[in-house]
Amino acid sequence: MERESGARTGPYGRDEVMHALVVSATALLVERGPAAVSVRDIAEAAGVNHALIFRHFGSKEGLLRAVVARQLEGLLADSPEVGEVPAGLAWISRGRTYAVLVARFAFDGLEEQTMPSEFAVLRGWIALLEERRREADGLVPPSPTCEPRAVVAAASSLVLGYLVYEPFLRATLMLDGADLDPVVALMAQSLLERVTDPRPAVSAPRRRARRDPVPNGRDRGTRPYGRDEVMAAVLDAATDLFGRQGPVATSVRDLAKAAGVNHALIFRHFGSKEGLLRSVMDRQVQIVVPRAREITSTRDDLYHLARACRTESRYAWLIGRAVLDGYDPGSFRSSFPVVGHLRQVLRREVAEGGASSSRVLDPDHALAGVLALALGSVIFERYLRAATGLDDSVDFDAVVADCGQALFDLAR
Repeated sequence: MERESGARTGPYGRDEVMHALVVSATALLVERGPAAVSVRDIAEAAGVNHALIFRHFGSKEGLLRAVVARQLEGLLADSPEVGEVPAGLAWISRGRTYAVLVARFAFDGLEEQTMPSEFAVLRGWIALLEERRREADGLVPPSPTCEPRAVVAAASSLVLGYLVYEPFLRATLMLDGADLDPVVALMAQSLLERVTDPRPAVSAPRRRARRDPVPNGRDRGTRPYGRDEVMAAVLDAATDLFGRQGPVATSVRDLAKAAGVNHALIFRHFGSKEGLLRSVMDRQVQIVVPRAREITSTRDDLYHLARACRTESRYAWLIGRAVLDGYDPGSFRSSFPVVGHLRQVLRREVAEGGASSSRVLDPDHALAGVLALALGSVIFERYLRAATGLDDSVDFDAVVADCGQALFDLAR
């Protein structure tokens, strides 16, 4: 049926309306995340009545699932054959929109809406690597961190972490202008090859009690009093809200209400919301600095640092939220002590080792890979366990630690 002359120019008919809603929802979800996007926001952006969302998708959740499914279908349509693992990693490196969507859902605690029941490409790689491992029977020491599901999860964590945290990695390691996509694909491929690596994985003791958050010394039922109590209360509230909502969606009045203080005190003690964000980042990174300084060689076990990033600090969540909200990573702080320490250790080893014919990666590229792997593992663990079928009994921090050392090996 043709449209009448002078009729509205918005989407018309079922297919056009559904397409417009999916496209608009995708853009809004990438920009804000699912928790901050309403059905009316999506309908307004698509130029349709919000009732059409319920007619065609049943609910907001139904539309969100359709958005993720469309992105995944687009990637699968361009996916390689099961045996083409290197090409498959190049395919993942083109999935920036999908990576950001999965991260946005993870930040809002809604990973289940992005979890495919059968991620065909990843499962195909697992089957291929299981076959290769059987062919190498007796040559490869058994290790849960080198099993096919573990290395596929690690390689995917590296790629997804890179796609989300790329601005942070470039800023902290001064990698502007470098084409990192093929480098990341090479690193991910090297992790997949660990299933047939005859060298044993790291076997250092790997148990450390989780630290409880340090109390700020005040009764939560009372209003903070005095400079120290006020600043601690504001930092606690900002860590929670910036981590859950992101800095853009969090107002100064939201922060003041959560902290139980007058909003003017935030400006008095921190100067601005951006100043408060920097203070929150400083506070969280200092939690993991002692773990980083325990590493005096890139051959040291990275397990405790990986564990600290997941259980003791909210730094990965805060950095991810801020980067996706468009904040310049260089505005977080003037120095990055964890990155700086690891960089110094790796560069010293490279200098002491001299020229090496076995060196595959630039040291800064290898460190970027280790950071992407570690940061990605914090955000994407639940998603990757579901996508690969990795058992909950496998310690993902141990996988990250062993794979991180394998990446450092490429730079030595």
